Amino acid sequence: EQAEDEGETAGNIGDCLEIVGLALPRSSLAPPAQLLWLIDRLVGDEFSLLPTLARLQEHGGYQAEHWLAVATLLEDRLDILDRAAAKGQESVRLGRLVDILVFVYKQGGQADKILPLMEREVERLGNYRQLVELLVRSGRFDQARYWCKQGFARHMDDAPGTAAALQQQLCQMAEHEGRIDLVAAYKAQDFFYRPGIDAFKELKKAGEKAGCWATIRAGALTHLETGQRLDIVSKKGEKSDWPLPPPEAAFPPERQQNRWRRSYPQYEVLIDIA
Repeated sequence: EQAEDEGETAGNIGDCLEIVGLALPRSSLAPPAQLLWLIDRLVGDEFSLLPTLARLQEHGGYQAEHWLAVATLLEDRLDILDRAAAKGQESVRLGRLVDILVFVYKQGGQADKILPLMEREVERLGNYRQLVELLVRSGRFDQARYWCKQGFARHMDDAPGTAAALQQQLCQMAEHEGRIDLVAAYKAQDFFYRPGIDAFKELKKAGEKAGCWATIRAGALTHLETGQRLDIVSKKGEKSDWPLPPPEAAFPPERQQNRWRRSYPQYEVLIDIA
């Protein structure tokens, strides 16, 4: 399970195991049994050593009815793993099985089952990004926005990188819908969370499109100089002239301020901007 290298050992073992993909279609097992034989081992393959189902399909030429038979059996196994995951067990295997079942549904012409499966398992597995991407490709933006916000709230503390990616997906949807002020609001969040010249340029581009760059620029520079956020309503309820709407998902201001224990003025960024 360990190797003192950069993955060469695992890669070499994987190359040796390519023969599995050649041997299975020539075995005496019926086609659905061949697929299930590999799936049983893929679910437990922690190091991705075995050939994938896609590789097996290249060699075996399996038909839709073979995949349909496999899907029925995997659904029963998924129910068993669901119950185990609810008790805090087998969540890793559950995630692998869901990914495999998505592939099997595609091959068997049952793509309509993929979204219900993903929505059913997303809160247990936390694979919000994958679900949102699927919903966006299907043109279901309201559902995609809902799951983005749910996933952001869940991962904001334990996986801020995932939360930031979901926030970026919300920004992309706003851009697709032509909501330029909301796009600028997300760019402002990026700038406040990670102030730098690149984030400032992105904010400038969005602010100019929204027609309020002068006000946004003043607020951005004020933040770099003093740490004050003009986009946040004060505790006294005093409103500023910040022209952008609140984003649908945002890290708490104190989280952003304390992320790198910043001190103000932020001289390096101010000099870069100047």
